[in-house]
Amino acid sequence: MPRKKIPQPKPIEVLTYPDMVIEVYDDLHTPRGRGLHNKDQATDRETRATTVLADLLFSKRPSDKRTLDTYLKNKTAFANELVRRGLGDVEDRALRRTAARAIQLIKGLVEEQKRRGQ
Repeated sequence: MPRKKIPQPKPIEVLTYPDMVIEVYDDLHTPRGRGLHNKDQATDRETRATTVLADLLFSKRPSDKRTLDTYLKNKTAFANELVRRGLGDVEDRALRRTAARAIQLIKGLVEEQKRRGQ
């Protein structure tokens, strides 16, 4: 017998683009279901990791630019920085995957900046 569908909250806002639909939820009314609490934790960790890199990217200090270059070239160094900031432990493979996704996102932003000539 199939499981009952869990009633889902309505999104606050729905953004529709030709190739995707983005549903915006607040922290109290996120979709519910099996395993989604783990996805929420992973999304939170990824957001915090991306914020670390974005702060370095938009910093005016030259030392921050060198640090950013180091992290973009070496995901292990960035994962160790995330451990230092309390986002996980050294043996956490999920943390290294999170670091890799954050690095990929920021590399895309850096390439876009260079393409636009900023």
